Amino acid sequence: MAMIEERTLFPVDPGPLSAAFARVLTRRSLYKNRYIVTVGSVTSLTGRQLRYLMDKTNSSPVYVDASQLATKTSKWDVEVKRATDEGMKKLKEQEVLIITTLSPTSKTLSLADIAKEEITTEELLAKRITSGLAKVTHSIIQNSDLKIDGTFSSGGDVTAALFTISGAEAIQLDEEVIPLAAYGKFIGGTFDGIPVVTKGGMVGEKQSIYKCLIYLQTKNDEGRV
Repeated sequence: MAMIEERTLFPVDPGPLSAAFARVLTRRSLYKNRYIVTVGSVTSLTGRQLRYLMDKTNSSPVYVDASQLATKTSKWDVEVKRATDEGMKKLKEQEVLIITTLSPTSKTLSLADIAKEEITTEELLAKRITSGLAKVTHSIIQNSDLKIDGTFSSGGDVTAALFTISGAEAIQLDEEVIPLAAYGKFIGGTFDGIPVVTKGGMVGEKQSIYKCLIYLQTKNDEGRV
């Protein structure tokens, strides 16, 4: 309801909906929170978690083409710039920006075949994919005029790539959000002080990423009280 801006809506329930609607409207109008969700895991479980998150937040993801990142050629730079430009635009329009290689049309890559063609290793190509996702996320955070109130990353390799590209000294882990998903803050580097929740790609149920986002939003609201 809060995201429908072209119409004025009036809840007519006994009370709970009206109260929730008022809270959401107030938060959106006063704070205009922005969160970035970066997902490198390509498991079917992660796919269900992303679809649930998109349904709940009405977010339109930035789909990064893994086939363009799994290379040592200039295609990597072209795809990173394209995804960054798209993300910069979408961040202005929605509270939650999802950056992922897991699209409804994505296919499993044969890194072995690509490695043979480019005379390199599968490990290097896999790292190029996660580094590309991290580069897109980092570029958006660095170049956007909007303050990023929190980040979420799924997949240990993606979290490590974000850590490296931001020049962070550490991640201060404070609390467990759900089993094997932790909340903390980046220390040092260009992400200094930004809250983060990180989770493994094989962890949780379909609501898990959404629960992590709600946790970030709750901690954000607590910090303003």
